[in-house]
Amino acid sequence: MKFLIDENLAPRLASELDGAGHDAVHVSDLGLRSSPDQAILKVAFNQGRILISRDTDFGLLIERDLAGSPSLILIRRMSDYRVKAIVGRVLVLLSVHSEVLTSGGIVVVDGSRARVRRY
Repeated sequence: MKFLIDENLAPRLASELDGAGHDAVHVSDLGLRSSPDQAILKVAFNQGRILISRDTDFGLLIERDLAGSPSLILIRRMSDYRVKAIVGRVLVLLSVHSEVLTSGGIVVVDGSRARVRRY
């Protein structure tokens, strides 16, 4: 899978996901640091990437304009925000919710649960 990692998550998350066999880039790798959320969403959509973020604004923007929106993994409440823990959680989400993420949806990590919204 292809991922775009938002600036509120460590750049190392991209390299760890690459190491797990995915194509992941951090917004800073694309010169998008401090870019408006709409610009980041546009890049994710144009490049066919799933956005991973802790910014709830992305969920609101996607819900407002579902057409042409990339899928989103929204990290909300985790007991451990270290890169290895986030990578582990993302890999589990992919094994369970890959169909939603490839066809369009939002997966919210909320503690030990995941909430899914298709669009």
